[in-house]
Amino acid sequence: MKTIEQFTAPEDRNIFSYVMEKHQKNAGANGKILQYMSQMYLYPESLELLVYVSQLLQAEAIRYGWNISGGTGEGVWAVSTGS
Repeated sequence: MKTIEQFTAPEDRNIFSYVMEKHQKNAGANGKILQYMSQMYLYPESLELLVYVSQLLQAEAIRYGWNISGGTGEGVWAVSTGS
């Protein structure tokens, strides 16, 4: 949250605010993150929890990529690049 607080005003601390959307370089990424999140977790009640749960989601994606690669990490590359 410290990083988010550095580039946002309190009223901009919403995942779909103009500032947060512009900070996210992939135009549809916030929606995709929430879609994947809803498949695995309850929707967080605050931005702070949303940030935390998004990191859990990222860890799951990395673990999945590692497991499908047989521990070589090749699957992580495929998951992160969409290959």
